[in-house]
Amino acid sequence: GQNVNSYNDVSSGRSNMSITYAPGFKTVYRPPKSGRTFSDLVDAVCRISEDLRVRYTSPHPKDFPQDLIELYKTHRNLPRHIHLPLQSGSDEILKRMRRGYTHEAFLNLVMQMRSAMPDLALSTDIITGFCGESESDHEDTMRLVRQVEFESAFVFAYSQREKTFAARHLEDDVPRETKIRRLQEIGAAWKDTAFSRNSKKVGTVQRVLVEGKSDLKDASLTGRSESNTRVFFHSDPSDPKIRPGQVVSVQIDRTTTTSLFGHPVAA
Repeated sequence: GQNVNSYNDVSSGRSNMSITYAPGFKTVYRPPKSGRTFSDLVDAVCRISEDLRVRYTSPHPKDFPQDLIELYKTHRNLPRHIHLPLQSGSDEILKRMRRGYTHEAFLNLVMQMRSAMPDLALSTDIITGFCGESESDHEDTMRLVRQVEFESAFVFAYSQREKTFAARHLEDDVPRETKIRRLQEIGAAWKDTAFSRNSKKVGTVQRVLVEGKSDLKDASLTGRSESNTRVFFHSDPSDPKIRPGQVVSVQIDRTTTTSLFGHPVAA
């Protein structure tokens, strides 16, 4: 499947232990016997070079056991950003989606992560208007979005896909206009918290991995901070040879909902 952290290499044999999921999470399938886990893989890749930023995408929240979270404390080359798909904050809708967790379990996982990494940035995926979603279900999602304070979110209105469990067993009964309204409300909610979190970075110095030239008039270069936030800045006149792949220190002068703007400073 697409859940990268469900990685389980059994080429060297299996243990007698089943895969361990995050507390409060389960799967509709039988848990496989454990081989080399995703935590083992991430640990090995991080050890290749301290200068190598190690990112991954498309994880499932159930596959964040404590040992994977602990790696973020061990390896500074794991950026302080995790994409953690929520999909819904309603227990009833999560059950219909067969996600294998509850509102409370998701929030507890976030608290566990931020306890280990106070500077952690989170992004997510959310679906609005899933089959049978009520206004109360929608408000549960809004509440969780505000509680977590995501720094980015990909929000989609539900549309039926052939050969899925929902298409076979559930009715797509939420009106299109209701889906769009809820999508807009969730978008406004996460953008409010994202701007608030980014505003706290003004005046801080961020380590930015340079990606290349910027298309903006008020910045010549762009890159990503350790929390995966887009950073725009002008090259230092005294060091005009800043190139993609370099890590530079940038002091943040201002912010938008999703981006930071600043100038290079001495490391």
